[in-house]
Amino acid sequence: MQLLDNAIESLQVGVEDYESGTRPRLLSAVRNIHAGILLLYKEALRRMSPAGSNDALMIARIVPSKDSSGKVVFIGDGKKTVDTQQIKERFEALGIKTDWKRFERINETRNEVEYLYPRLDQKGLEGLISDSFLLVRDFIATELHDDPLELLGEETWQAMLQVAEVYRKEKEESCKLMAEANWRFPAIREGVLDLTCPSCSGDLLKPVENSYQE
Repeated sequence: MQLLDNAIESLQVGVEDYESGTRPRLLSAVRNIHAGILLLYKEALRRMSPAGSNDALMIARIVPSKDSSGKVVFIGDGKKTVDTQQIKERFEALGIKTDWKRFERINETRNEVEYLYPRLDQKGLEGLISDSFLLVRDFIATELHDDPLELLGEETWQAMLQVAEVYRKEKEESCKLMAEANWRFPAIREGVLDLTCPSCSGDLLKPVENSYQE
């Protein structure tokens, strides 16, 4: 349970960081939510690892060995765990499902925090919290076969649910405005829906009339 406990605690702290609203805590929120999701992924691989394999599927290096009967088995070598690319490869091979598009957005925001130090605010993080809520809820329920409410706790669950609901309504309004705008080219109409703000990483955008250059 230790790996799963670490995952849940990271998500809980991430939500607490978000609710604090101070800049250092907002940056910490991104790191903790990202870490919590990766730990959930590793927990899924750990559960599928054969008994006595040193949790091979979540260990970066897998080596062949022989058991006491002479049968060839594969065991995890060392303590380094899988990186994101290895997680993707093993999920695909094992049929483990997750919403990689949502994760990539969360991962991109985390990379910006680590290397670019963007001007994040609570509004900019609402989309990330919403995406993580949906991703975590579905992954815990469908792949770990656990109750997300029970694992995350009532306080964290309700906080994520509230942010997700507010974000959903604002996102619907944003998409409506973007779709109704008089774009010069169809490709722009389609492409703008995937844009995020370079300042806050948010995706709640609206068009500005008569502002072609922007």
